[in-house]
Amino acid sequence: MLVKKFKGKYFIAVAKDTLALQAFLFGADAYICELSNAFPEIIVGIHSAVMSKKTDLVTKLQHY
Repeated sequence: MLVKKFKGKYFIAVAKDTLALQAFLFGADAYICELSNAFPEIIVGIHSAVMSKKTDLVTKLQHY
């Protein structure tokens, strides 16, 4: 897996709104999203839910 191979050597970020959960589950360092300027509360909610391992909530917020 690329994340395992490059983790610690490179900063790994994903820039796709519908892949926030998958990005963090696979070990990405960051999630770059285009919606954060318009809907910051949704993006903060996604991040909080990912960190709390509330995958159902992440899925719901991703497809808001």
